[in-house]
Amino acid sequence: MRRFVLRDRLIMKRCHIPLTAVVIFVLLSGIVESASVSAVTFNYEGVLTQVGGPNGIAVGDVFTGTFSYTQAQVGTPAIGGGTQYALDSFSLTILGQTVSATGANAIIYNDNPSLLSDRFHLTADPSTTGAIVTGSINSAPASELYLALVNLGNLPFINKNLPATLSLADFPDLRRMI
Repeated sequence: MRRFVLRDRLIMKRCHIPLTAVVIFVLLSGIVESASVSAVTFNYEGVLTQVGGPNGIAVGDVFTGTFSYTQAQVGTPAIGGGTQYALDSFSLTILGQTVSATGANAIIYNDNPSLLSDRFHLTADPSTTGAIVTGSINSAPASELYLALVNLGNLPFINKNLPATLSLADFPDLRRMI
């Protein structure tokens, strides 16, 4: 399993990679979004600030990523009281190597009493019906991508609809890639 842990201005992705364990801390330099009609795309980038394990990835390596969704869609109930939506695309690129997913989900948790927070999760893993994760980093194939943003103060979302914009500043409590 490859872990990317991000704090302060950071995002979370999870990328399971067989026989390889690594922890990487990342500082994101920002999220940029573009919108047309009801399609919304977010681009992010950052620099690795800590790396663990022999994997060919080093502190100072730059990464980029993107995810997008069609905003005008009806969500379905998700486990834990969230609302689930379909993602159009989801990817992470580091050292010129890209891991991407199709069939991934976005889940919005607004003022969730059991989680005591507002949360925005993106998931593509073996348990996500229809999700396909492709690509590798330094020859280690990925089987999962995951991103989570958390605000323990229940502030960023006013409902469980997909947001047209996101600001990392609204999620001070957790921004992590795993």
